[in-house]
Amino acid sequence: KTYAVCVRGARPLVMVQHWNGSAVSLVARVLRERRFSFLLPHLSVDSFASIDFERLRARGFEGVVLDKDNTITAPYEDELVSPLVAERLKECHAIFDGAVAVFSNTIGSGDDRDQAGAAAFTAQHHCAVIEHAAEKKPGASHAVQSFFASRGVLDISRVISVGDRVLTDVLFAHMNGMMAVYTAPIDLSNEKYLTRASRMFENGIVRACTAQGIRPPPHRLLGDASGKL
Repeated sequence: KTYAVCVRGARPLVMVQHWNGSAVSLVARVLRERRFSFLLPHLSVDSFASIDFERLRARGFEGVVLDKDNTITAPYEDELVSPLVAERLKECHAIFDGAVAVFSNTIGSGDDRDQAGAAAFTAQHHCAVIEHAAEKKPGASHAVQSFFASRGVLDISRVISVGDRVLTDVLFAHMNGMMAVYTAPIDLSNEKYLTRASRMFENGIVRACTAQGIRPPPHRLLGDASGKL
């Protein structure tokens, strides 16, 4: 079950993300089945703004699904973290002909009362938000597939998933055959205890897998280029 509370802030109600039971269940299954490669990204970057989307488009990718909190905004904030990120997001829309959307476990999720956060973000930044009230990442793949199909992207493996979390963003990408891009988190100062503990767990797994020479699942559009783009 997912729990959420609302606190008063800049908007009438600001959501605060808590427990993600579906993620815990899926991660447990992945670890039990020893599919450790599913927790490793194809590419790690310091910032969303540093991703070479033009080069990825040339390789045959057709869309981008990105996390919001700690990927393009500070946690639970609406403002993009910098003018550079804002400009890069506009360029991303142009490169992929509008096949770009935010897929977040805050706005657009069941924590987002009446989907008000999703609507406000779209109005402010002219970027679609995929609504998935019934299930959180790394689930809700049907909602993502439906959005991209509506944009003419019928092969979900041609979508790039971008985010700062291994157990949701990276795992979601691999479960759906996408390219997984991990971005360094923007601001860790306001993270809740469960999120901090989960991130420490993620980092430990990634270090252990890397030390053992484990690599992410191959992607047909990348060939041997994982980690080098």
